[in-house]
Amino acid sequence: MGNAKILTRDETLDCPVSAFPFGKRALKIFETQNVRTVRAVVDTDAKAWLYGFQCDKKTLGEIVGLLKMMGCDMKNGDKVLTEDAIDGHIATIYEGFA
Repeated sequence: MGNAKILTRDETLDCPVSAFPFGKRALKIFETQNVRTVRAVVDTDAKAWLYGFQCDKKTLGEIVGLLKMMGCDMKNGDKVLTEDAIDGHIATIYEGFA
């Protein structure tokens, strides 16, 4: 067995976004917007992603869903996407792990 370590919330927030299974479109937006860490994503407003960062709702749902799986929330993520929509994105993310 390896020496797996469970990260604290702060350690997770300081990890690069590339360390997590975000989709290609999300990673491209992160690169374009110079977003390098999970903390930088969490500290932004979901509305800014839709209207300022040219992020479609599907990609934003993926980002919000993955953050929620990690125990993090993006500002206004629940105002931009319904709880059912977020749950749907989480289910899709889980399917990718199977």
